[in-house]
Amino acid sequence: MHGVTLDLFVFLFFYKLMFMKRMPYIYLLFLLSSLFACAQKETVLNSSEFSSFISKENVQVLDVRTAEEFETGYIKNAMLADWNQTEEFKRRITSLDKSKPVAVYCLAGGRSAKAAAFLKSEGFQVVELAGGMNAWNKAQMEVENAGKVAEMTLVEYENRIKSQGWVLVDVGAKWCPPCRQMEPIVTDFLGKNSEVQFLMVDGGKDKSVTRALNVEVMPTFILYKDGVKVWTASGIIDAEEFDNALKK
Repeated sequence: MHGVTLDLFVFLFFYKLMFMKRMPYIYLLFLLSSLFACAQKETVLNSSEFSSFISKENVQVLDVRTAEEFETGYIKNAMLADWNQTEEFKRRITSLDKSKPVAVYCLAGGRSAKAAAFLKSEGFQVVELAGGMNAWNKAQMEVENAGKVAEMTLVEYENRIKSQGWVLVDVGAKWCPPCRQMEPIVTDFLGKNSEVQFLMVDGGKDKSVTRALNVEVMPTFILYKDGVKVWTASGIIDAEEFDNALKK
């Protein structure tokens, strides 16, 4: 019994017993708490169940650990929204699709349970990974890790933006939900404007460049013309804003 079906069953069960007054109140509460506990268990999956669930095409995988924890290894296709960074967490989840389920996990299960409760209150369909990455690793499930990739230096960055003509810089990350939402818009813009060179700055790894650019929100876009910054914008923007920036 799942979702709305279970909720409806519990409501009707409660309604019938309360109004017929055929059962002691305490026993009734015990039964109801048991029913709700069963409902919760259906949304908390073990590692094998979680792996099967996220293999579906429409599932959004959300890691709610810190960026430092994420870099030690993450589940394939996971996006990152640190539960401990309240405002940033709320901003990032606005880019999730409420019509698609969210599979959430953390290190041991504590933060993901809180994040799942919040997501549910916002109208998302949510499942959790029981025991988090600790349980996932213990079950020897597959873990993605970007590994030791050389960080872009400020000198390298400055050399790239000094090119003649247009250069669009995108400061973002593959695990950032708003960045993923912007990917098709950026791809379409670059496809229509072949004269624009593209430079991707990884907001998670290229920390010295990110700090120098004073980036606080990902994604952040910067457009240069002959080495001079002519436009910048952060967050979710539409194709028209890119086109207008190029016309300036």
